[in-house]
Amino acid sequence: MSSEADKIVQYFTEGRRVWPVNPELVVSRRFFEMWEDVHKPRPFALDSEDLTLCGLPIHLTPDDERIGSYTWDGAEACAALQVEGRTVRQKFLLMFNDGEPVVEEGPAFTDDGDGLGYGERLEVVYDVVALVRRENPACNVLELTGKEFRRVLTDLADVHERKVLTVMQRLDVPFVRKLLRRAVEDMALDELSNQLELPLGGSYAAAPALTSAATQETDVEDEPPAGLQVPRRTPWAVKSDLAFLARACRLATEHEKTVIFDLRQAEVLEGSTAAVLVVKVPVDPDVRLNEGDELPVLRRGEETHLGALNVDLHDGRAIYGRLVWKDECVGTKLDDRLYARPYRSPTGFMATCMEALCQELEKGGGGSPALQAALGLADTVFVASRSGGATAPAQLDETQQRAWAAATESGNRVVLVQGPPGTGKTSVMECVLRTLCEQGNRILVTAPSNTAVDNICRRVLDLPILRFGVRRTSMAPDIADACWVDDLEHVRGFAEKRKQLQTGGIYAGTHVGLLKSDIVQRDLAKNGFFGAVVFDEAGMTHPEEFLLCAAMGGRVILFGDHQQLPPFPMPDTVLAQLRQEQAPVPRAWWSFQSDSALQWLAEQRNFPVVLLQRSYRCQNPRLMRFASTLFYDARVRTSERAEYYRMSFAERQLRYPPSTLRLLSTSALPGKMRGEVLTLEGSKPGLENPLEACICADVVRELLKRYPPHEITVITPYRRQARRIRRLLREMQAAGTLGADGVSAEQWDTFLAKRISTVDSFQGGESDAVVISYVRSNADGSIGFIDDPNRVNVAHTRSRREMIVIGDLDFLCRQARNNVFRRLERAVRRDGELVQVTPEMVKQWA
Repeated sequence: MSSEADKIVQYFTEGRRVWPVNPELVVSRRFFEMWEDVHKPRPFALDSEDLTLCGLPIHLTPDDERIGSYTWDGAEACAALQVEGRTVRQKFLLMFNDGEPVVEEGPAFTDDGDGLGYGERLEVVYDVVALVRRENPACNVLELTGKEFRRVLTDLADVHERKVLTVMQRLDVPFVRKLLRRAVEDMALDELSNQLELPLGGSYAAAPALTSAATQETDVEDEPPAGLQVPRRTPWAVKSDLAFLARACRLATEHEKTVIFDLRQAEVLEGSTAAVLVVKVPVDPDVRLNEGDELPVLRRGEETHLGALNVDLHDGRAIYGRLVWKDECVGTKLDDRLYARPYRSPTGFMATCMEALCQELEKGGGGSPALQAALGLADTVFVASRSGGATAPAQLDETQQRAWAAATESGNRVVLVQGPPGTGKTSVMECVLRTLCEQGNRILVTAPSNTAVDNICRRVLDLPILRFGVRRTSMAPDIADACWVDDLEHVRGFAEKRKQLQTGGIYAGTHVGLLKSDIVQRDLAKNGFFGAVVFDEAGMTHPEEFLLCAAMGGRVILFGDHQQLPPFPMPDTVLAQLRQEQAPVPRAWWSFQSDSALQWLAEQRNFPVVLLQRSYRCQNPRLMRFASTLFYDARVRTSERAEYYRMSFAERQLRYPPSTLRLLSTSALPGKMRGEVLTLEGSKPGLENPLEACICADVVRELLKRYPPHEITVITPYRRQARRIRRLLREMQAAGTLGADGVSAEQWDTFLAKRISTVDSFQGGESDAVVISYVRSNADGSIGFIDDPNRVNVAHTRSRREMIVIGDLDFLCRQARNNVFRRLERAVRRDGELVQVTPEMVKQWA
């Protein structure tokens, strides 16, 4: 055994010694914590399947990369050895019986061998329901027998893999019935039966009648249980986690200093002018860069900026961009002394703050109540609903009221609200802020981006609020004019409004903006912890950002969705250094540095999550079904108030036919016709797909017959593709072939500027009709970042009524590093229309 594993011997030895005088101490948590404080145990590798603890043999389940660690098991009230391997997790309880060590083996947990998640099983059931309804419309799918269910599965052999169907064949009948109930929850009443159905309260929605039964019986929790206790952790365990995270932050800072782009390796693609060069520069795949970044260009040994490298396209192994020289540097040659580097990020500031937090806890500082609860330094009880006080706003639905009640309950130190797209997250957050303010709380409101902070501010400008930020230009002009903290009139108005309304007040800013503010720090020193720290877009917030902001509050309330765009990951170089320095590294530590704050609190700390479950954006349930099943186990459904459920069967078939969910696949076309192109037009390199752009333009022409321009959006992963689509539409409009004669020039310009967008820039947006162009199609199999499930979720949840997806489906399914596009294909075949683009169709668009 390793020296780390042997440290438990001292725990047992000291336990034997103390037992005769104080057996209660020996079996207590305090005794284990005393041992941890002295011996400071770390995770250790377990290479052998046989282990001996104090002469007691332990047999480990065969597995690879096993890591052991000692912990306190709160449920069993004893010490424990946790062993995690690549596929198996084991726990051994370490106890005393009359002063002698006892090791009791717990059950081993193995990753589900079938590899099927709840949502994937549900997708098979969707296909079962669709097939039964096609073949036998009179059949009640909810009453299928096990034999009938298995018979239908055999008819799906060409749709699902054999191993998937084998798993489904083995499911017991009660669980199949639960899946069937879940599968039909978003169907209209008259779609479940061929009998005449009358709308209940004006709605044909079937969900209300099924919700209670389904949610009580399925294995998916819809409401956090009242009085749920999130157990505390030992101080040493918390300190170990924080030390790992702080070290990760410091290594990221050191790595950032080394990131330079050697311009002698640059390939000049085009020299449009003496002042501008279009270049391709090799980069490490893990470099943190965004398209649109501007990198200063310098000469080694000098600090004078010679120009800037504008990143127009980042495709993993290289960046394509424009090297723009300053006037006095025009004509500079790309010699071996020239390089570009990113501007310094706040990484160093965050690392220093994290190290200070570690030192504070090491000295015995407890931190704020919110921080203690989040880290596990204190027992935390979650109260699901308020027993008294204010009544929930009437405009909120049931799940929104749950979120409001949990967030405004003063006893809840940590509240997590997951708001999938279109479920009214921002409206709930506004209601929460108003209630907290009425209660007299001093509130910090924060988000990862200035845009998100500005959006929150707009909702509550009638409340006492100050917008923090060093530069006025970093925030929206209307927000700066209304509440920027550097304007003394705004500060006076803030104080007067608090006095007039007899309420609390709100400080709003980005994470770093609030942490660096002297005003915030002085307020904290003078008045104590803020009543609440409210996070928006918490699915994009790094754990260190969250912890440092939480250290200023009595409570934390997080709004977000960790199934949408995640925070920027640590560079691979940093992860490799961590693996080398800290080895072995348990999964929990990796999660701490890689997950968003919302995901870490939900999945590692096991805080309950209040999920908003009704989509008010989507009026067409066939659009919502794919994303809801893929990301939310089908718990998010189109609201029963949706237009779809207010129509008769005949009206619904006309307004929402399968063609409102279409996938136009270019896979059957020759490679040269369907392929992507790297272009240098206008001295800005970028990826575009000419054919997909033409298809997009024609689809927009078709949509303009049914929707006004401001209700049509085209989304694509690449800015160059968006640019090409804009140009095509502008040309078609000028030629009079678009059919938008009644649209004013101003409306058309607004449409082109705001409704032809990239995925990242359109998060939070919505429109009646959405067109998605995936662009990628090539011979070398490069797919870039478009198979990121979170980005797919964002793109596919923007539409209210109609969605058209365009892409080389075979390429996307084959090259994706996951099954997201295969699942999309099945969803479209089941609920929509899959159209194979032919050369004849292309001729019509040319």
